Amino acid sequence: MTGFEERDERITGDVYAQCRLRRDLPDGREEMTSWLPKKYAVKDMVLKLRKESGRWSDGWRVVSVHSARIGVPDVRKAVRAHRRSTGDSLPKKPPTS
Repeated sequence: MTGFEERDERITGDVYAQCRLRRDLPDGREEMTSWLPKKYAVKDMVLKLRKESGRWSDGWRVVSVHSARIGVPDVRKAVRAHRRSTGDSLPKKPPTS
């Protein structure tokens, strides 16, 4: 089991996993935890990450992958599902005088 089970239809986009990353440096090593898209959340995969400054940082190895996941909600699908379930999607009748 990878931890990437089926998800709600109102969730779209990539599924993410929390990963522990490590990079060896000449004078030691650097570690961090980050959310990665499912296709990159593979143990022992070596990644190149973009820093907040926009520069690329190479040599990050995925040390561990956790099963926690998130998705990006599709607001349009959520609104549509809400309207269907509450009857708000029915045609509106013009007001009568």
